[in-house]
Amino acid sequence: MPGEVVVARGSGTRRVLGELVSCPVCVGSWVAAGLVYGLHLAPGPTRVYLAVLGTAGRPSC
Repeated sequence: MPGEVVVARGSGTRRVLGELVSCPVCVGSWVAAGLVYGLHLAPGPTRVYLAVLGTAGRPSC
């Protein structure tokens, strides 16, 4: 829900990963970085994946 605060639980690696995935800006940055890395390592399959995401995507509003 908008405006809802999510707090990561646990300790160590679990808490760090929880902090990363509870922040939409952080998740977006990591996903974008992964896609750029994928375009560098395997451009063909990554472009197909991006085409599927672009075709199946829909606006959130």
